[in-house]
Amino acid sequence: MVARPPVKVTIAAMRLDDLEIVQAIERASFSSPWPPNAYRSELETNRLANYLVARADGEIVGYGGMWLMVDEAHITTFAV
Repeated sequence: MVARPPVKVTIAAMRLDDLEIVQAIERASFSSPWPPNAYRSELETNRLANYLVARADGEIVGYGGMWLMVDEAHITTFAV
């Protein structure tokens, strides 16, 4: 077995530029994916929403979202 160098994973806020790849992961992960405009709407209009992307060596490999309400967090989605 050959060891490979560690993969650098970073977590950052989801941006509108990320939505094409997020939607591809969404379609591959769920039998009933959110429609393409859903994430755009969440990012642009939902003040409770917080969405993140995970990048491995710069490539988006996963994402997650939650709504933060006072002292609670409601997980809305998560896929890798």
